Amino acid sequence: MRPGAYRVASGTLWRPAGASDRGIGAFLQHGAAPAAVAVVRQHVGAGVVWTKPRGLTPTR
Repeated sequence: MRPGAYRVASGTLWRPAGASDRGIGAFLQHGAAPAAVAVVRQHVGAGVVWTKPRGLTPTR
C-alpha cells in the first residue's frame, strides 16, 4: 500500500430560522502524497455553498 492522506471538513455557517433545507455552508479539503506516487504532492481547497437562495430557485 502506498502512503497518502486526504481530509475534508464541512459545516453550516448560517441557516434562516425555521429552514432546514436552506443556508450557507463551507468546506475545506487537504490532500497529500509523497513525490514517488503523485505529481501533485499537496492540494488545499476551500469553498462556500449557498443552498436554495430565496428568489433564485423555483418554489415547489
